[in-house]
Amino acid sequence: MYPSTAGRMRCCGGRWSIELTNSGVPLDVGYERERPLSSVLQNDYVLQEDLSPLLSCHSDGADIVDKERPLLCLKLTIFEEETCIGVSWHHALGDAIATYRFMHTFSQLYQCKSPEFPSFTFKKYDFPPPSDEIATKYHDKIRHLHDPYPSAELGAAFFEANAGVQNLQWRFSGEELRRLRVMVSESGYQTLSTQDCLTAYIVTVFNLVQEKPIRIVTNVCNYRGVSAPFIEENVAGNAFSNAIADRLPVDIAGIASAIHMSIIRTRDAQYLKNYLSVAGDRMLNQANLGKVFLFPPHDDVIVGNSNACIDWCNAHFGFPDGTRFHTCGFSKFYLRSFRSNPVKGADNTWHARAGSVDISIGVPIVLKARLEEIFSRGFQLEEFQDRHAFTTSPQSPRIYTLVHSAVSQVLRNWIGWI
Repeated sequence: MYPSTAGRMRCCGGRWSIELTNSGVPLDVGYERERPLSSVLQNDYVLQEDLSPLLSCHSDGADIVDKERPLLCLKLTIFEEETCIGVSWHHALGDAIATYRFMHTFSQLYQCKSPEFPSFTFKKYDFPPPSDEIATKYHDKIRHLHDPYPSAELGAAFFEANAGVQNLQWRFSGEELRRLRVMVSESGYQTLSTQDCLTAYIVTVFNLVQEKPIRIVTNVCNYRGVSAPFIEENVAGNAFSNAIADRLPVDIAGIASAIHMSIIRTRDAQYLKNYLSVAGDRMLNQANLGKVFLFPPHDDVIVGNSNACIDWCNAHFGFPDGTRFHTCGFSKFYLRSFRSNPVKGADNTWHARAGSVDISIGVPIVLKARLEEIFSRGFQLEEFQDRHAFTTSPQSPRIYTLVHSAVSQVLRNWIGWI
């Protein structure tokens, strides 16, 4: 059903492909009878600091082009009471949606059930190189692709960009998020999503604690649902672009509205076609030069990548109540959102955190304690009213300049199920 996962990455004449070699998928099995799973996991948050003990020894980096290195590796780690399924999924195989559908199908077949998702399709639209006019028009819309690095220098550049940064994690309950959305929507924005409101709240909190305000929010956007001849809903690959809302207003409702409108505008088929042509041409040229992109952080930019719409724990392999999902990786001002994992109660049964969301974002060490203190007080939006004019209607979203960008990652995306 998913032959690409048993394939190998190839480049021939400047064109890239996954050759369907049917090479198989490495599977490691480890037994941990002497120590509990809690010795590996730091807490019950979705995002963990280090999952390497639960991942395959075959997943040794991103240098896989024209070599017999797998794009998918699996590892089972069997503890006394639980089994971990460690998944090393190369981003060339697809985005988070593709990963989830693969693992969900795997789970269904394991339980002798019919798959709920169709097999991947490999129909790919071949975008022609953009005209000079289109390339010039969209040049500023792919700002994150302007500064590529040789692959050997990427790691050092990443660590330099994230020096002095720690991961901040927080959990918002379903009731807290419902209340936040109601409060923001009372300002007249009835179509705002919960994530729009949550991101706007986080931006507002950041603007309380740092001198340089957040003025740009970039969101990674899935465009599989856009109706266009060049889009296949179940495509094997990375069907996402970036939506950027800049020149943000200062009130929470205005920020949420600007974010919402920036995402809506990515749904325009002609714009998306032009953008993918320009971004794809840029990425292809740099890949053929052996270069990759860092996506460097900026003090006035928050980048959001929400997985909250994906029920990762639904790939449960027969344990719907107690299955948890974990992943790792953070960087400065990179906001990640996930549905919270279930937790085992004092009665030794598992309980779902209905509607609860875990967030993770890399922040300067000097700001972390202050941010946590504000989050601990809950959504007290009235404290922002004087400084951020919460009850004042924002300027029309039409004035916001929208910049869209596609993400191309050659490094692995580490994902693990428990």
